[in-house]
Amino acid sequence: MSITLVDKKDVHSVLQKIQSGLSKYFVTTGDDTFEKTSEYLGMTNIANGKSNISYVLYAQYSKYSTDDNPIIGIGMYYQGDTISKRVYIKKVNPKHATMLEMFALCSFADDKNLYEGEAANSFQQLKGYTHNAAVHGIFQKITQYKDFCSKKIDWDYVINAVKDVYLEKESFDQYQECLKLMELFDYFYEKCII
Repeated sequence: MSITLVDKKDVHSVLQKIQSGLSKYFVTTGDDTFEKTSEYLGMTNIANGKSNISYVLYAQYSKYSTDDNPIIGIGMYYQGDTISKRVYIKKVNPKHATMLEMFALCSFADDKNLYEGEAANSFQQLKGYTHNAAVHGIFQKITQYKDFCSKKIDWDYVINAVKDVYLEKESFDQYQECLKLMELFDYFYEKCII
């Protein structure tokens, strides 16, 4: 696989090419073939442990999703296998959720304009702040696909703790962004969790 640097104006067309090339690997749970149900809501990557390989994950609405019961499909091609997961948004609790569940939750929140942070992508903000939390010993960085999908974390605690570090260091922009992520979590505590 070759990597080509592109101008900022060409990023959208390159992303579309990547998405169409990898779309055959995105399947909705229960199906054997890719069925495009919506535009991709989000994209992230997970490293493969200590290797230099990273795997790309995509989020989109599941074909079973409704307004009353939003379901996000997460898919990727991992070590020769097609992986697909369904995440029921109303059941995700940010106080006890996997990184995969938070990726789905954040992708949904971004699509519904529920996140009011400076960045357009709330999951990338969450990843960035959890990386900083790991640097400060608050959080153990997730570097394995298995942990990404199965390790339950209190994200409210992690973001609240790193928020306090930013306040102490007088990094007020980051402090404010952490508050916005916590407001997003509060929205789901109050409105969604069943």
